[in-house]
Amino acid sequence: MVNLVYQPSTMGDMLAIYIDQTLPSTHYLKKENVVVIYHLEKMIGINVYDPLRWIKNLKPGILRQMNLTDIGILNHQFKQLGIDWTLDSFQSGFVVGEVKQVDVHPDADALFVCQVHVGSKALQIVTNSQKVKVNHRVVVALPGAMLLDGQVLQEGMMLKVLSQGMFCSEKTLGISPETQVGVYLLDDSCSVGKDFYAS
Repeated sequence: MVNLVYQPSTMGDMLAIYIDQTLPSTHYLKKENVVVIYHLEKMIGINVYDPLRWIKNLKPGILRQMNLTDIGILNHQFKQLGIDWTLDSFQSGFVVGEVKQVDVHPDADALFVCQVHVGSKALQIVTNSQKVKVNHRVVVALPGAMLLDGQVLQEGMMLKVLSQGMFCSEKTLGISPETQVGVYLLDDSCSVGKDFYAS
C-alpha cells in the first residue's frame, strides 16, 4: 500500500510517497525536484520537493484522498522525469467492513477474534472491544495503512492468533469532534469494501 505524507512544518516542503516502508533505503537518485529512494534495485519511496507547483490544493497531513486530476499530474511529471513508476489509484487503507463472526480469544477472555468482510476478501481481526457485534459495520485499517502518528499497521500475532487489521475509533480516523467512544460504528447503509475516505 502506498502512503503519502505532506508535513511542511516538520518535514519541510516535501511530499513523501512511501511505496514500501518495510525495507531500509540503500541509495537514492535525484531528478530535478524529485528524489527516488531505493532498497538495492527496488524503488521504496519518492520525495517530491516544492509539490505545490504541481498540486495546488495539497493540504498538510497524511493524505487520505487524492483526486484523479492530481494523480494524473503526478504520473505525468514522473514520466517526464523518466521515473518508471505509476500511482495507479489512491487508497487510504481504511475501508468499510462488516463483522460476520465474533468469538472469545482462546487464550484471553478480554480479547475477541472477529471475522470481517471488507469487500473482495475476509480478514481476521483481534480486538479488545466488547462493543463490536455481528453485522456491525466498522472502519478497518488494513495492513500497510498509515496511522495519524506515522506508524504503519502490520499483520501480527496477538497471543498466537493472527490479526490482519484494526478496528478504528473516531480519534484514529481524525474525526473531530468525536461523538462515539471506542470503535466507530457506521450506519448499515455504508457500502462494505468502500474506501472510508472516498468521496
